Amino acid sequence: MATATLGILMLDNAFDRFPGDLGNPASFDFPVLYARTPGATTEAITTISDDAFLAPFTAGALRLVEQGAHGIVTSCGFLAIYQRELAGCLPVPVATSALLQVAWVERLLPAGKRVGVLTFNGKSLGAPHLDGAGARLDTPVVGLPEHGPFRRALLGDRGIDSFAAREADALIATRQLMSRYPATGAIVLECTNLVPHAAAIRAEAGVPVYDVMTLVRWFHLGLQLAVFARAPVTHLF
Repeated sequence: MATATLGILMLDNAFDRFPGDLGNPASFDFPVLYARTPGATTEAITTISDDAFLAPFTAGALRLVEQGAHGIVTSCGFLAIYQRELAGCLPVPVATSALLQVAWVERLLPAGKRVGVLTFNGKSLGAPHLDGAGARLDTPVVGLPEHGPFRRALLGDRGIDSFAAREADALIATRQLMSRYPATGAIVLECTNLVPHAAAIRAEAGVPVYDVMTLVRWFHLGLQLAVFARAPVTHLF
């Protein structure tokens, strides 16, 4: 059976990527290709407000397409800021951010319920990112603890990093989201590195949780069906 290959635009960083993380190849049961973008550090991209990195991400995506990628995703939800631009200039479908799911999921919820977002940086995730993803600009957003081990690890301080430490920070942010916004009926995880903690977040919040991997599975299924449809048919009789 023909298999679709996914191209993943990575940031320029180095930290542990636990099972389930998009940056861990073992998280996938289909082929993936990676392209690292020099200079696109976690700090740079999670505070981005202009098109400074659009050209290098575009170049990286085109290289992945040349290598055989049937679709492109990224390793940082803040790249929703470039969704329209990347989709408009690449020859394959592009899904830049888990935030693309916010508008979809909100339409599924009971009256009066909203989608809440957990993000790496609650201070810098704002209107350009939500607008890029097609989400309401008043979407509730809560960030990870500013000086906690999760954020520090992704910014380069690996001395206190661990799965348990990251999960503790993720649950602190979850409780803050549910307390500040009690109408939250579902959660979207902007940060791709939150995916290994999605089950714990779901258990803590008691609501459905969506992340970059729920997006990728949906995205890849469509790519897979398209590739399979183009594959030559082998007749057995």
